Amino acid sequence: EPYRRQRQMCIRDRVEATKMTKQFTGLSGDELKHFRNELQATADTYGKEFDELLQVVNNVAQQFGITHDDALSKIQDGFQAGADANGQYLDSLKEFPAYFKEAGLNADQFIALIAQANSMGIVSNKALDTIKEANIRLREMSDTTSKSLKAIGLDATKIQQELANGTTTTFEIIQQVSEKLDTLPASSKVVGEAIANIFGGPGQDAGLQYLTTVSYTHL
Repeated sequence: EPYRRQRQMCIRDRVEATKMTKQFTGLSGDELKHFRNELQATADTYGKEFDELLQVVNNVAQQFGITHDDALSKIQDGFQAGADANGQYLDSLKEFPAYFKEAGLNADQFIALIAQANSMGIVSNKALDTIKEANIRLREMSDTTSKSLKAIGLDATKIQQELANGTTTTFEIIQQVSEKLDTLPASSKVVGEAIANIFGGPGQDAGLQYLTTVSYTHL
C-alpha cells in the first residue's frame, strides 16, 4: 500500500511537471518528454526544485532569445563550472539576464561571469551588480562618470558616440576601464574615484582585484 501511494504520487508529480513544462516551452510529444526528463535530472543532480529551475530556464531563453534546450544546456555548463558554489546561481539567473543582454553579453558570457566570480570567492551578486551599475552609469554618463573616465585616459564623448551608434557595447567599455585600472597604482586617488564613479557601491564591494580581471576575461 505505501508503495502504491508513492507510485501514484510520482505519477501525479510527473503529470504536473509535464503540464508545467508544456506551458513554459510550448513543446509537445517526444521533445516535451525529453526536455522534462533532462530538466528533472538536472534538478535532482544539483538539489534544485523542478519548477524553480524551469522558470529560470524560461527566463534565460526569453531574455537572450535562445531555445529552452539551449538555455538548459548553458545552465548545466554553469553548474559544472562551479557557478552555484555559493548557492545563488538560480537567483542570479532570475535577476540579471536583462541587464547583461543590454550590456552586450550573450548567455554563455553571462554564465561565465557568474562562474568566474564564484571561482574568485566573490559573492556572485556583488560581481553582477558591479557590471549592472557600470552599464547604467555609462549609459547615463553623468559629469562625475565622464571626469573619471577622462582621468584614467578614456574619452567619454567618444564613448557616448560609440554607444549611441551601436559600434560598441557597455561591456566592451567596462573591459577598457578594467584594463586602464590594471595599469594604475591600486591606492591612487584616481583609481578610487573611478571605482566609485563608474562602478558605484557594488564595485567598491567587489574590489579592485575583481574589476581588473574583467579586461582579460575572454568571454
